[in-house]
Amino acid sequence: QVSTEVASKLVESCLSLGLVNALSFKLLYQQITDDTVAQSGQTLAQQPSAKTQLDLRKLTRLQLDHLGINLAADEQIACSYGDRRYYSYRQQTHEGRPATGRMAMIIAKR
Repeated sequence: QVSTEVASKLVESCLSLGLVNALSFKLLYQQITDDTVAQSGQTLAQQPSAKTQLDLRKLTRLQLDHLGINLAADEQIACSYGDRRYYSYRQQTHEGRPATGRMAMIIAKR
């Protein structure tokens, strides 16, 4: 969950850097957020501090598609917040536990 201002900056950056196929700002924003601001009938400028959910998985898929990269498998990945097998700073702080951990993701070409 991020502010609509952060989500807007992410969308603007993806579009200006050519990280996704030519999409309009509104279309990309709607595709990667829960779009609660648009559903409320207000514009992003009217609610810059409103919260929205980012779908980073969907954004990543759009970027990979743009680059012509096909996924060998498209499996759902467990959320670190909801799955205790994975470290989650957010989960630990919400539960009042000390939050000291690191995460990394590696993408390798075979």
